[in-house]
Amino acid sequence: MLVKSAVYDLFRTSNSSRVSLSKYFPKGTNYFYGYPSGEVSGFLNNVPPTVEELVSARPLVCAGKNIMVITFANIMKPELTNLIHGGLGSPLINKRNTHILPDYIDTNVGGEERNAHIKLSLKQLVRPGSLVMAQPFLDDDIRHLYQIPPKLTNWLNDKQNMGSYIPKELLPARYAEYKDGKSFFDSKRKFSLPCVIKVSSSSAGDGVHICKDAKTFQNTKKLLKNTKGTIFVEHYIEATANYGIQFGIPHDQSLPVDIIGINQQLTTPGGEFVGGVIDPARRYHELALIKEVILDQVLPHVREMGWYGVGCFDVLPDKSGNLYIIDANFRMTGMTAYLMLTANQQINQPLVSFSGEFTGTLKNFEDMLDQMSSDYDRKRKVHILALAVNDGVCRFNAAILYDTYAEINLIAKQLVDAGVVSKALNFFC
Repeated sequence: MLVKSAVYDLFRTSNSSRVSLSKYFPKGTNYFYGYPSGEVSGFLNNVPPTVEELVSARPLVCAGKNIMVITFANIMKPELTNLIHGGLGSPLINKRNTHILPDYIDTNVGGEERNAHIKLSLKQLVRPGSLVMAQPFLDDDIRHLYQIPPKLTNWLNDKQNMGSYIPKELLPARYAEYKDGKSFFDSKRKFSLPCVIKVSSSSAGDGVHICKDAKTFQNTKKLLKNTKGTIFVEHYIEATANYGIQFGIPHDQSLPVDIIGINQQLTTPGGEFVGGVIDPARRYHELALIKEVILDQVLPHVREMGWYGVGCFDVLPDKSGNLYIIDANFRMTGMTAYLMLTANQQINQPLVSFSGEFTGTLKNFEDMLDQMSSDYDRKRKVHILALAVNDGVCRFNAAILYDTYAEINLIAKQLVDAGVVSKALNFFC
């Protein structure tokens, strides 16, 4: 058995002090919640620029006082930031603590052109040795900008390396590994179904394919035929739940590693992450042993390798009560900001996070949310984390704040009926 049977302190979390990125990174850090576009630097990213804009804005509510946040120009338009400051969401950091990328890097610029513009802008915006990027570029000419060796961060974010720092008993069985999509496509090997096919370096379910029948398996092989990165086939876990365990490794070696918070995760049948549930009152006793392994074995080992910051382990329990770590993210995730806001008691209610789109003007969007508030005696039930407007569509990351589970269903239905399109809200309608 990997863990001891002694009583475990369930409250070894960051809740005893102010939680922000500033707790984990040194003063003067430039934090960019961004990824290379396409399939460069050994990473698969099919996320469109409209989503990348929103992702880059999430640190604005949880950076703390010592961090500079790099974000896109469209996110920082005064009409948007004033709306969030005005009561639709949490206070953003001061604008002087931001680096804004040039406005020509908009949602019409994608692929290698987008990568080239971003890399050039990073060279101009940040001083050497200060940059932290969720998924770094590996180009030699910008390596000097990074605070943590970019190859180390990318190595840790690559799923094929999880067995190097996580006990094998906590990992799903791996049946086969292929150097790229063509090797996988050409293979005649048959596997027991269901199984899971993964591109080893990817995020948000981009490279994850759950294959429950032969047709899906063959279609996945065709889909990944031209993929450059490593592909492997894993055991499918009949999961009873899906958890995200958010952790922190402070750069200050005198401070202990900790767990920022835990959330339940919402994923599509295909494995795509679409949202999460946070209940501040829940203690997750069922995760006590795996939390101990993470705190006492896994994170200290990662710290010794020279990495620090915030990240998340995705954990699945099966019907027998076994726990498996299925993914490791050594970067902010879609739930980091909300878990920090909850840890700081800036949000005290349970919440369901989601991403949504609303066709209409910014005024139409605000009126829709105001109407919902009036239905609840002016009590805000939708908390906006990030907001952008492009071509007549309001795109946003947000959360439903609720008191009872039945309330989630009611609010989700109201949002959908008002014209909000969201994969996560479909879980509750």
